[in-house]
Amino acid sequence: MSKKKLEISRYNWSLRGPGSWDKMKWEIFDDLSIVITVEYLEVEAIGQKVYEYTIRQEEFDSLVDNIALAKEINVLAGGGSRSDGEAWTFVEYNDDGSIKWMRDPGYIYGIKPLENISKYLLTSIEESEELLLFLDI
Repeated sequence: MSKKKLEISRYNWSLRGPGSWDKMKWEIFDDLSIVITVEYLEVEAIGQKVYEYTIRQEEFDSLVDNIALAKEINVLAGGGSRSDGEAWTFVEYNDDGSIKWMRDPGYIYGIKPLENISKYLLTSIEESEELLLFLDI
């Protein structure tokens, strides 16, 4: 059975309305599968779409390596301000499912390992026509 190793969320803190994405969450498992959940603001509720795909081992290793680097930088960089734009959270899990490390919602600008992770995740969506059409973002 696969184990969740990372959970990375992107929050939309900018001005938004019905049909806008509100939150994107990537759950990354040790079997190299990723589940993306996107929540949308609807007129009276929050809608959701879920998509699953797999990555290569070297991509998974790069994500884990960047988390390790971010843990060192996190103490110095702080969480940033929460006012507008987008924010990210990062959670790393132990094999037993408990949280190993977590970074609260905040900006990631200037924190290179976290920028690397976000760029990889967003690029993986942008480069997949199927995923772009399915998620409608």
